[in-house]
Amino acid sequence: MQTVKLVLVFVTAYLLGSVDFGIIVSKHMFKDDVRNYGSGNAGTTNMLRTFGLKRAAITVVGDALKGFVGVLIAKEIFKAAPLIAVKGFFTPPVMREIAVYTAVLAAVIGHMYPLFFKFKGGKGVATGFGGMLRASPVVSLLAISVFAVIALTTKIVSLASVTACVSFFVFTLAIQLYTHTFGASNAVIQLIAAFVLPSLVIYAHRGNIKRLLNGTEYKFGRNKKQ
Repeated sequence: MQTVKLVLVFVTAYLLGSVDFGIIVSKHMFKDDVRNYGSGNAGTTNMLRTFGLKRAAITVVGDALKGFVGVLIAKEIFKAAPLIAVKGFFTPPVMREIAVYTAVLAAVIGHMYPLFFKFKGGKGVATGFGGMLRASPVVSLLAISVFAVIALTTKIVSLASVTACVSFFVFTLAIQLYTHTFGASNAVIQLIAAFVLPSLVIYAHRGNIKRLLNGTEYKFGRNKKQ
């Protein structure tokens, strides 16, 4: 029964993630596809440099909501989990924790490889943040603060995204050590998620990382559609 619920969470969150707002906004407002420009992906950064701040704002809010709503659905599906231990480690609270991060993972995968748009989407930053904001609010706000500082000082969104991803794991580990929760069942799931999910987003930025090392990465503020 728990496995069926997890599959339901994954499929639902993946389908939510596949609703790519960058593509929808660009096609609805401009009769064009943002993936035809810039980096070729449907994320907020490409929307910003291609179609401007207003459309990028719509995109980031919509993409973040996908992850946020996916977590809400996971919590709803698992809120009535039976109050018994399953195989010792997998108690209901742990299963709920697994479901929550499964939803974030599925939403990010859906955003990167959207079923509705030929499996070519964005890089999952906004969607992952939206999900993690509901799953781990304190760590998420710390990570987004890092993102904001790096983005504003360097004007390189990819660098800010990668740095925020790394900081998410560091903050998660630091808080667990500070609160003496490191090693607890729920904390183990949180720490695994704090490593796996940011790693997936960082992997999606591998092309950006190469350009960063070469000194050719895009800085926001340049001309659009280039």
